[in-house]
Amino acid sequence: MKPFCMLLWLFGLLAVPEAEGGAFPISTFNCRQNGSACAGGGSIEQLPEVNGLSGIKMWVNQPQTYVTCGFEDCLEELSLVELNVIGQFAGTYEVGQLIPFSWDFTIDYSGPGQVNRWEISAGIYNGIAAYTAINESGTNIGHITGTANLTSFGFTDGMGLLITSQVRVYWQGPAGDSLTITVPGNSMDFGVAPAAGVPEPGTAGLLLGGLLVAGWMRRGR
Repeated sequence: MKPFCMLLWLFGLLAVPEAEGGAFPISTFNCRQNGSACAGGGSIEQLPEVNGLSGIKMWVNQPQTYVTCGFEDCLEELSLVELNVIGQFAGTYEVGQLIPFSWDFTIDYSGPGQVNRWEISAGIYNGIAAYTAINESGTNIGHITGTANLTSFGFTDGMGLLITSQVRVYWQGPAGDSLTITVPGNSMDFGVAPAAGVPEPGTAGLLLGGLLVAGWMRRGR
């Protein structure tokens, strides 16, 4: 009985192999605010592996401050902070696997004007048509955090990727008003939390093998 049970357990492990993993690139990084380089620059860090994927963290080294256009009644202005990294993916990652993305930034406003809305976007592009992206928005200001999932289009070893995140704020006010966007060390994180609700392939194999063993033993009684 024991050898047979062992065979079934091994079948459960081998029938559905573990998903391969990989790491996002951390080369050729840039930080832009309203089209020019971020004041103080930006930073990027490789994160520990979660669900087979080594993610990345991107942030801005100091707050970015913008002032109104100088007219008495300015039209709505757009201020933005954009973080990009270009490089090659290492390893493989399957089509359809979820890639968690989380954001953490602060909007501070000084003056009698107002912030109309903010938007956060993130995307992973391979230079062709296939890509994955999310877009979220809100009207609150202050400390803003959130999470969403991107969906892998299938990354292969050596594939060139562009990974990007962008904070956009639409605001208006009289001359003298200022807006500050802070993207701290908590920042823009790609692939840092496990995707809930979907068992790992290896786990599914173990469950299948365990069920087969339990069924066989019950029948033997």
